[in-house]
Amino acid sequence: MTEWEFISVAISLILGLAVALVLAGALTAFRARGRTKLSPVVIAWTIYIFVSQLQFWWGPVRALGSLERISGPVFVAMTWQAVILFLAGGAILPADADDYPRDLSTYFEEDGRWAVLIYAAYWLLGIPILNMGVFAISLADPSNITGVLLGVLSAMVFWSSRWRVPATVLAGVVLAVNTLTAGQNVRELPGLGG
Repeated sequence: MTEWEFISVAISLILGLAVALVLAGALTAFRARGRTKLSPVVIAWTIYIFVSQLQFWWGPVRALGSLERISGPVFVAMTWQAVILFLAGGAILPADADDYPRDLSTYFEEDGRWAVLIYAAYWLLGIPILNMGVFAISLADPSNITGVLLGVLSAMVFWSSRWRVPATVLAGVVLAVNTLTAGQNVRELPGLGG
């Protein structure tokens, strides 16, 4: 097994569990829909975390194959990013179908919003580290600045205020811009274009 394959499998294992947590939470929410008031804000943040998990899996993990050598700090940073996405995915929705809240917003205000704070750590720690370590993009590049500042800003506004809908919309715009930028970054890597 090559260095890239080992690292890819290790990170993919964590990401696979992260995706499973989000999907299991979404299935539980779907099953509880008759007795629970669902919240569009909670559903949006769940989708954002899920998309970020897939984006991380498709972009940076895939990009590892183009690197000649993978440094220890890059491996640790990527593993932490996968763990952060795992934690965010596990906290975003309740997992217990038998004790599901009557109003999903209530759960989200008490426990689920921690997922947003954890998700902010993904933007704050991950985007600059991954862009610099994997994609060799300068910290001053607009994709770093936009992703980090707006991503963290939207999560912090969501966490600290009652501006839930505007912060959620801002986070969606940031995620869309970052997804387009990340897709372009991956296409520019040798052997991964197209």
